[in-house]
Amino acid sequence: MDDPDMDEKVPNPEIGMEFKTEKDAYDFYNSFGRKVGFSIRKHSVKKDKKTGVLKMRDFVCSKEGIKPKATYDFMTKQAGGRQNVGYNLVDYKNYLRTKRVKAMKKFDNEGLLIFFKRKQAEDPMFFYCIQFDVQDCITNIFWADGRMILDYERFGDVICFDTTYKTNEYGRPFAPFIGVNHHRQTVIFGAALLYDETIDSFKWLFRTFCDAMCKKEPQTILTDQDKAMSNAIKIELPGTVHRICVWHMFQNACKHLSHLFCSSKSFGNDFSRCVYDFDEEHEFLEAWERMIMKYNLTDNIWLQQLFNEKEKWALVYGKNSFCADMKSTQRCESLNKDLKKYLHPGQNIIRFFEHFERLVDDRRNAELEANFKMTQSSPIVTFPVSILKHAASVYTPTIFKLFQAEFGDSLDQIVEQVDESGTVRKYQVLNRRNQSLHIVTVDSMDESITCSCRKFEFMGILCSHALKATNHTLTNIPAKYILKRWTREAASISFSSLSSGSDSIDKSKKSQSRRYNSLLCNFMKLATMGCESEEAFECASKHLEWMLQDLKKILKAKENEKEPSSYVESLSNEKGIQAYRVKFEDGDVQQRSEIIKIKKEAHEKAMESYYIKRKSAEIIEVREKAHEIKRKENCRGRRRIKNSLERGKSKRCRQKEQIDTPNPVHLSQQPTLVRSNVQSPFAQVTF
Repeated sequence: MDDPDMDEKVPNPEIGMEFKTEKDAYDFYNSFGRKVGFSIRKHSVKKDKKTGVLKMRDFVCSKEGIKPKATYDFMTKQAGGRQNVGYNLVDYKNYLRTKRVKAMKKFDNEGLLIFFKRKQAEDPMFFYCIQFDVQDCITNIFWADGRMILDYERFGDVICFDTTYKTNEYGRPFAPFIGVNHHRQTVIFGAALLYDETIDSFKWLFRTFCDAMCKKEPQTILTDQDKAMSNAIKIELPGTVHRICVWHMFQNACKHLSHLFCSSKSFGNDFSRCVYDFDEEHEFLEAWERMIMKYNLTDNIWLQQLFNEKEKWALVYGKNSFCADMKSTQRCESLNKDLKKYLHPGQNIIRFFEHFERLVDDRRNAELEANFKMTQSSPIVTFPVSILKHAASVYTPTIFKLFQAEFGDSLDQIVEQVDESGTVRKYQVLNRRNQSLHIVTVDSMDESITCSCRKFEFMGILCSHALKATNHTLTNIPAKYILKRWTREAASISFSSLSSGSDSIDKSKKSQSRRYNSLLCNFMKLATMGCESEEAFECASKHLEWMLQDLKKILKAKENEKEPSSYVESLSNEKGIQAYRVKFEDGDVQQRSEIIKIKKEAHEKAMESYYIKRKSAEIIEVREKAHEIKRKENCRGRRRIKNSLERGKSKRCRQKEQIDTPNPVHLSQQPTLVRSNVQSPFAQVTF
């Protein structure tokens, strides 16, 4: 098939074509490539391990496999320099990735929308958002189910955000939002598929994430060292503390300072000490300066750029921000490891979502098992002291182990009071093992305890230094130093009203939207708790019916206010609270103020009536349950008496049968009747 005239007659490849041999397939595709304008080569092959029979052979373009960097270098040479190309290497990689994404088949897009619609029908709280480009191709996807939103409400104070396109260059970049629960287990708050790493994509993602989570921003977010991501966080999450993943930073340090890590054994320790070991800023700055001078790194550009971001990675600056003891995004990495094989462009995206759901279910089942184990057992208290017993009753077993370890460390420390001013005392605590020194300040007025290590601010439990300084005064952990997110009650949800803007009357659509979102989030929590059991469902349904009735009365009164001459009725209950009717004319301010006052009083009485009804219903429900228990006990007692009577009756019947039944008599014997003086219902027979 080397004749050019024959190449023109070669048909286009079609699905389902068959060839007798591998050579025939190669010749056909080679002729087709020559006709179109490219050459081919043999690529991967699969053979049966036992028989060696060919099972698959890939033929690819001869240019396939050239790395993006090599291609970019070739283009710069052809253009006469990088300044003439018009884009950098990152832009080129993003372009290639976007082209791969746009090559997704249409049934993938349609199937994705069908999948999301089905999930939303199953879970009304399911949230998803898809961003399209000008060609109606999917660019970015974010989704979160109802459980993720509720988990974020409970444990969303600290989140990790990471993407896989640093290590998974040829796949779909997966970006999960991850945190930790009260058992320090991984919990997922949402996930995204991003197809570029531009600032606009990150801005869209963080804005969409906040919309899904009822406008609640996290306290702290951990990410890798990405400039676009950092700029997007500043814009979309202004109230969030941005921390850089320490693991990623060390990986970058190994790349840029590999000669020092290999040639010097002490450099790694000195660099690590700058990251972790200092409590005061001046100590960190002095140690950093000594390291720079010791290893002659004054002109190192990468270290200069890293130092400019020291507030994001040095622990001395991050100890004032709560991070739930998370310093890296390793939890994201472990999740991505399981999903990498499903992120290849050739895989069906629906299959990826289904696999992701299985992973989420596994983690939720792990939390369920931990909760069950927590309720069925008690942690082992190594030291029989009151503060540890209190901690065991408050904290989850995992957090209690950490607290007990801090208490154990305090036993090997020396404390000395160094200052006293009124109710404030300062203690100096020395650790015998590493000779570290910390200052603990205790105020007996408000039971405040602060330590220079700032472990409570960073992790949420009291440190060993604070426990050592207060070991003679504290028998229980002060309430202000018990974070609910670490306790056994962390799974319960707070129904505090979300901020809905100003309290002033605002009839704009924006204000109505805020109120709607606030109510929607709270009622989603109510629905989640109400479906846990039949009793919870009946309780929620009962109170919901009362709320609907009161809302109808409020809205009806509101409609009456809109009339030129109208009246206001108080919300009266079934017991007949007096109804107030006040007429007014337009412009009469005094009457309007009286109406508002009367309406307020009526509303207070209605609310009081509402709570009375609710309490009465609860009392009636308790009484009904008590009566039901008593009735069941009475029924069981009557059954026992009845069974006893029946057993006695059956016994007497058996005795009667024994008396009535004559013994066997020989034919020669004649029975004789003998009268007895004893009155008996039965005649006596003698033989």
